[in-house]
Amino acid sequence: MKLTAKTAAAFALLLTATIAAFAQPAPGGAGAGMSASFTKLFGANNAFTADVQMDVTTADGRAMSMPASFAALDTKMRSEIDMTKAKVPGMPPGAMGNMKQLGMDRIINITRGDQKTIYIIYPGIKSYVRMALPKEDAATLEKEVKITTAALGKETVAGHPCVKNKVTMTAGDQQTQEFTVWNATDLKDFPVQIQTAAKEGSLLMRYSNIKFGKPDAAQFEPPTGYTAYTDIQQMMVAAMQKMMSQMGTPQ
Repeated sequence: MKLTAKTAAAFALLLTATIAAFAQPAPGGAGAGMSASFTKLFGANNAFTADVQMDVTTADGRAMSMPASFAALDTKMRSEIDMTKAKVPGMPPGAMGNMKQLGMDRIINITRGDQKTIYIIYPGIKSYVRMALPKEDAATLEKEVKITTAALGKETVAGHPCVKNKVTMTAGDQQTQEFTVWNATDLKDFPVQIQTAAKEGSLLMRYSNIKFGKPDAAQFEPPTGYTAYTDIQQMMVAAMQKMMSQMGTPQ
């Protein structure tokens, strides 16, 4: 469907709210904008690439899901999402397809624990948002994290024999985070499935196509030549204004 300037403006406003929601850390700090402390769940597996399916259920019962590619290197994490493949309740028919027309279909999230920074990158509009890690997450990196693991049993996940564990993570006087983790015994105890919940909702992550080895370090840097912003809404307004000027007078 071809967008007119008028419908594009309304659609861009809807995208602002939707994309901003996906760009922020999900319950337990493990969403598209990954929490830096989340890397501790991978144990010694701190250099790999994988595909991941993320299923989010909000506190009010809305279910959202999206596939992503994922890479990790020490305290650095990178996820890349094709929003046209995401399932988001409340989006009008054809809305996801229109994202490509607007250059907003791909979102890359880079979490840099070493810099205490999150980058949210939109290749289609050659822009990115740079934000500081949430205070509680930054504090977790600065303090010794206490991790306790309790076995809950054995299960098979996607053909992998796993030990199902309850993992509790506490950093100093920070709030405790709890996860249910399925560690695959045939994949160096890699957590092929992770589930967590918070007052905002619950999150289930399933990993596949796991490849061990150091990914290219350049993947964890913001691209050169892109316009940098410090706020998602600011970036979206600028992108919408540029789009409107290119499309001309609303019809």
